Amino acid sequence: MAEILPVNDLRLLIVIYSVTIFVMASVVDERKRASKQVEELRLEEAALRKSEEHFRTLANSAPVMVWQSGTDKLCTFFNEPWLKFTGRMLAEELGEGWGAGVHPDDLDQCLTTYASSCDAQRSFQMEYRLRRADGKYRWILDKGAPIYRDGEFAGHIGSCLDVTELKQADEALRESEERFRNIFEEGPLGLALVGKDYRFVKINAALCQMVG
Repeated sequence: MAEILPVNDLRLLIVIYSVTIFVMASVVDERKRASKQVEELRLEEAALRKSEEHFRTLANSAPVMVWQSGTDKLCTFFNEPWLKFTGRMLAEELGEGWGAGVHPDDLDQCLTTYASSCDAQRSFQMEYRLRRADGKYRWILDKGAPIYRDGEFAGHIGSCLDVTELKQADEALRESEERFRNIFEEGPLGLALVGKDYRFVKINAALCQMVG
């Protein structure tokens, strides 16, 4: 006949068995939670990669130069138009590498404006000369704006335009205005500016002397 366990031993065995079942169930449940968390992280990473790929596709198709930086002020991305303009590899531009292409006379002010705007998490606009792939410096209009993820500051994103021709046109206009002003004010001929209502707007010293 089978040996019959004492009542106390039987109760102890039941307790041990129950505890074992509880522990095993807890382990299984914890594994399920961990597996679910891993899967959620995988989905989030996949969504993030897809979002980043979409951003890079758009940025590389943009007609302007685009850059992006993190909260540490180090640049993490430059689009293809930027790399084509500078003639440099992406690895050379990342971090603080882009500063190598800025004109030495503009670098300090450029970095100061950039750093202070990052610290204040505000937008900024600045002009500086950037070396093109052919070695010539071109005037760049750089506009940056803060970016946020889940309400937290995540860095800056910026766009750059080559405004060299515009600055040259402005300079030529200023020089032309200055030449005209010198001729008008200091010339030996009596000159006057007349408005649409045929009233004198301005007369020069020579005309004043002529008419007393």
